[in-house]
Amino acid sequence: MNTIIHKLSQRKEIQEKPPVLIDIGASKELNPIWKNIASFCIGIAFDADDRDFNFIEKDSADFKKLYVYNCIASNANHKSKQTFYLTKSPYCSSTLHPDNTRLKDFSFAPLFDVEKEIQLNTVTLDGILTELNLGYVDWFKADTQGTDLRLFQNLPEAVQKNVVMAEFEPGIIDAYQGEDKMIDVFQYMRNMPFKLADITVKGAMQLPYENFKQLFPSKFLQKVANHTLKTTPGWSEMVFINSLEQADLRGHLLAWLFSSIQSNHSLAFSIAQKGFQKFNDALLKEMMEYSSAQLRSDLFSLNTFFKLVKIALSR
Repeated sequence: MNTIIHKLSQRKEIQEKPPVLIDIGASKELNPIWKNIASFCIGIAFDADDRDFNFIEKDSADFKKLYVYNCIASNANHKSKQTFYLTKSPYCSSTLHPDNTRLKDFSFAPLFDVEKEIQLNTVTLDGILTELNLGYVDWFKADTQGTDLRLFQNLPEAVQKNVVMAEFEPGIIDAYQGEDKMIDVFQYMRNMPFKLADITVKGAMQLPYENFKQLFPSKFLQKVANHTLKTTPGWSEMVFINSLEQADLRGHLLAWLFSSIQSNHSLAFSIAQKGFQKFNDALLKEMMEYSSAQLRSDLFSLNTFFKLVKIALSR
């Protein structure tokens, strides 16, 4: 894989037009999966809650260029100040006020308690791209607690349609007032040139916090309960891949790369195969062979063995 990544990084298509990776809501760290490709990529990171904003110095040396904005990424078409709600957990802070009435039925409700309201400057993604003289985005990743879709929509339509991979973390339950929901993301993306590549549904215990504390009085028991007991679906992590119907060679190369580093080797194989048939490029053939080998290797892995055992025991 490292050999292919190195070959890709030396391609004219990549050197003349470095991949642009956007991470909105990157308070804990930039997407760790980008580490192996960052050296030839341009990173753009946003987070308004800087209480756990510790990746700047650590990751800046990894990227070809890294731009970090400690402000609000907004879908407004003008620069202004906007209210930002700092919650007990930095990972729940948002420009949207938590829907505390709906959240009270869930064990994690206190994480959304607003501790402070601040006014922060806003920027638009369209404005930032213009400022940086960039007319494209290759990987869009957003976890903004309720505004992922509207920020994606703030990109010019031509930019949206040429994004290679897009990640959203929309809500299922009513955690914020006026938030973008998972169904909104589905409805919008189904009319765009994208296919759903992956989805992970996550959640919390549908148990009021007072009852949760009574049943699990210690922090240790609460942590164990949150990680082991049945939860109610609360939000999802969605990954979309461009359908590549209008994509050039560069788009196919990046689509294979992004799918492969996410270990989606069946998708990567299909991308490389179709790309090779269209462009007859030797690197795409090498990519196809790598994906094929990974699929065979995964088939005989310990993970597959344990899955087979689980299936057998369930009968």
